[in-house]
Amino acid sequence: MLPRRVYLHHVTHYVPETVLDNRFLEGILDTTDAWIRGRVGIAERRVMNDYTGSFPVFEIARRAVDRLVATTGFDLGTVDLILSASCTDDLQYPGPGNMIAQHYGLSVPAFQLKNACSSVVYALEVARGLLQLGTYRRILVVNGEPFTLQTDYADRTSAILFGDGASALVVSSEPGALELVDVALGGRGSCVINATAPGARPERTIRDVFPAAEGAKAEEPFSGVAPRFGRFQQTGREVFDFVVNDMPREIGAFLASRQLSIDDIDWFIGHQANLGMLDALCKNLGVPAAKHLFNIDRFGNTSSAGWVTVLSESLADKRFAPGDQLLVSVFGGGLAWGSLLARAA
Repeated sequence: MLPRRVYLHHVTHYVPETVLDNRFLEGILDTTDAWIRGRVGIAERRVMNDYTGSFPVFEIARRAVDRLVATTGFDLGTVDLILSASCTDDLQYPGPGNMIAQHYGLSVPAFQLKNACSSVVYALEVARGLLQLGTYRRILVVNGEPFTLQTDYADRTSAILFGDGASALVVSSEPGALELVDVALGGRGSCVINATAPGARPERTIRDVFPAAEGAKAEEPFSGVAPRFGRFQQTGREVFDFVVNDMPREIGAFLASRQLSIDDIDWFIGHQANLGMLDALCKNLGVPAAKHLFNIDRFGNTSSAGWVTVLSESLADKRFAPGDQLLVSVFGGGLAWGSLLARAA
């Protein structure tokens, strides 16, 4: 018997309203708007400064789920599994998925899958396997990345990159917006992208440099203490070389396994890490600029939520025609990477 077909039934995202633009960064770092735009292609990013409680990963993920319900009318009561896929967690356990289940009164299993900026692609591969087995019917993949909390605003090389964002996807064996055709995962042991252990504190945090919104109040439903998420750090040149030189080979092999080439792809979405790096990757892959979808210039690097925000915006804009083939390719700490092929329904 052929495996069941799997669909991305709904795809939504959330980014906070408050803008963290380059002019602000000029005031706290030795940098300029022109330097930032020229180096990474980012004009602004978003920050969740209206929440100062103890559970920011849950909070921003919850907002994405609220948006899912508000924009699609989806009944959360029909979900039979929640899979959370974020770089960070508010608590050692339970994970954000369990907290989402409690918040919405859902008596369903939930677990977390954390694999840096590739987390959502890895989660979709797990969801795809469970749906093809027939174990579940509708899986909610939820993702929250308040990444400014682990960004060191004393480090010019990383502080210019990151913003906050979240996503929520319903994956189902029932026909939806996109068929999830195939997924390929890869990795190698490396610390060129990493975050230090919980408890470590950036030298200068977002709360040191950017004020909370007026009226924002701490909310501690479990009497918790706002956690430290560690400090993000990377070896930028090694990351750039990996993405530009190694990723095209991985992507080419993935497409070849489906008897496809890059010419068969209608749209490409990469990890929203650095626009210059994305442009270089597209050039090496042979992806025309007209097929390259991105929003890093407006939202910055929102870690594992980034590519989903691009997909969500594209679906809302009705950019895809039936039968269009979409390639997503992401990477993150680990090094871990993944590609997925989807087809517009």
